[in-house]
Amino acid sequence: MADYLPREAYRVLKEGGFFFEYSLGSQADREILDFFPERIETESFFFPKNLRKWKKEVSEPIEKTGFIISDVQDFAEYDYYESEDELMDVIEMVPLVKDFDRNKDRKLVKRLAEKYRKKRGIKITWHYYILVARRQ
Repeated sequence: MADYLPREAYRVLKEGGFFFEYSLGSQADREILDFFPERIETESFFFPKNLRKWKKEVSEPIEKTGFIISDVQDFAEYDYYESEDELMDVIEMVPLVKDFDRNKDRKLVKRLAEKYRKKRGIKITWHYYILVARRQ
């Protein structure tokens, strides 16, 4: 997700132009959050103030700019990681956990893997949303 200002998107769109926002939803990577709650890279996650009203929360800044929201759809899927090392690759690459160290955190990742292991692999939630708006 790239940083942007909604007002700048509004400025460059013609009247009637569409604006789309694709971003992480409130349940993304919740399994990792469960095991590293105090070390989560907050910029890599979306933490709504009210879980039930998260769609309103993402819509308000866009509406305040002048856009009319036509839809906010969320999608939940699951990624399955074959091994603890593959899961650690993702944790490092995104990054998801502050000061993540493969050696020091291996036991915690092992416990995470044991808790969320399914036949297909280690199950991690992939939750995102697409917001559709139109410039007045």
